[in-house]
Amino acid sequence: MRHGVTLVELLVTTVVLGIGLVGVAACFSTAVVAHERANRVAQATALAQSTIDALRSTQALTSSVTPLNDPQFPQGQLAVTTSVYDALLHVQRLTVTVTWKGIGTRQEVVSLDTLVCVHTRHVGG
Repeated sequence: MRHGVTLVELLVTTVVLGIGLVGVAACFSTAVVAHERANRVAQATALAQSTIDALRSTQALTSSVTPLNDPQFPQGQLAVTTSVYDALLHVQRLTVTVTWKGIGTRQEVVSLDTLVCVHTRHVGG
């Protein structure tokens, strides 16, 4: 009857455990990167939505491109595009796009579209 563990069994167990730990570390690393990207997408969506809200309230619907000086959005920019959707009803399409450099050379983009009714003032009776 044998008691104890042989050296070969100990080496095999160590290798199997090491491979498992490497796999767990790789999954953890991937999860951290995915969480960071999801956080940036959420922040970009919030920025685009607040820009839409501000433009709706002021009715200052003009196209523009603005660089973002925010470390969350490296090489980022905020682009506002307006176009006529229905001239008869005074409706314009408003597109707000937030872009930034993602991991490596990948460009990340969040774009929101909405329709805005431009109020016209009537003078006289």
